[in-house]
Amino acid sequence: MREELGEIFNGIRQFELWSTFAWNDIKARYARSILGPIWMVLSMGFMVASLGLVYGAIFGVELSSYFPYLTMGFISWGLISSFFLEGSNIFVEVASLIKQIKIPLSVHVARMSMRVMVVFFHNMLIFVFVAVYFSHNPGVNAFLLIPALFLSVLNGTWIIMLLGGLSVRFRDLPYAIASILQLAFFLTPIIWQPSMLSGRGRFFLTDANPLYHAVEIIRSPMLGQAPAMLSWYVMGSAAVVGWFVTLLFLKYWRKQIPFWV
Repeated sequence: MREELGEIFNGIRQFELWSTFAWNDIKARYARSILGPIWMVLSMGFMVASLGLVYGAIFGVELSSYFPYLTMGFISWGLISSFFLEGSNIFVEVASLIKQIKIPLSVHVARMSMRVMVVFFHNMLIFVFVAVYFSHNPGVNAFLLIPALFLSVLNGTWIIMLLGGLSVRFRDLPYAIASILQLAFFLTPIIWQPSMLSGRGRFFLTDANPLYHAVEIIRSPMLGQAPAMLSWYVMGSAAVVGWFVTLLFLKYWRKQIPFWV
């Protein structure tokens, strides 16, 4: 797999190229818009405010603790789901570029990862507002967000590359992923809290749910808590196994992708 690893690192080193692509993508999405990316923040903010008031009343929880939980849950889920949803279309989206210019596929993956992270940091403005409004202070545990994001991006990049490659071969895959994620959203503790469940239901929807751990390592630090070691183990293992599978895919089908798109 030396050739595949070399191509990946060669693409990552071309920072100026993929960062320029990513920035142009963001500017093109909001071209001629007065508020631009602020629309992302407003949309997420209205949804969090509405659902926070409704579900806070339904669950009978204290809003001062529920709003930070819900806000970081939505922001974390937005990051994770974007790796799956947008990542599965990355090579189809840049098909003309792949056919015309020979550049490492990892350039396109890094481009998508940067776009997703820019949206994440825009949405973090909502949490800052919620934290100030409810006088919420995450404390020193907030610094754990740094390794959590590193691990999330490490997993997100192999997800983009693997699903992006498979999706150019199997064009129904992005639709299947969207349907699965829609169901997974309700089965993962985003709106509801794990303490509301007990027994086997709690085990299957939390401990045995990789998406829960993906959310938790990002959400817990901003709630002033250290993520459970199980969450770190799950996400670390996912990175190792995921990259191994992705490299195998690239080894056998990397040269076919330009023909599939």
